[in-house]
Amino acid sequence: MLPPVRPIPLKDRVSLIFLERGQLDVLDGAFVLVDIRGVRTHIPVGSVACMMLEPGVRVSHAAVVLASRVGCYWFGWGKLECESMPRDSQEGLERTGSFSRRSSH
Repeated sequence: MLPPVRPIPLKDRVSLIFLERGQLDVLDGAFVLVDIRGVRTHIPVGSVACMMLEPGVRVSHAAVVLASRVGCYWFGWGKLECESMPRDSQEGLERTGSFSRRSSH
């Protein structure tokens, strides 16, 4: 039996990706952005530290759940800030504090 999957450390992830004008959803266990033409862009689930949601992005409940499982931060316009992390995660709490300190400067 394989050991449980552990999140990729924050320092080893892509720092930011910008998403605009599409539906952020989950397909085959990965984030997928479907644009207005129906083009699907797959985003590896554990490799992103933060997603910036530009105007016109709709987020499905499944994407929110997946973001919380992998510990992905996401931000939107109008001071929308959502930080997703697994429940009862000490590492997540530590990351939240360090991320808040960096973003406030």
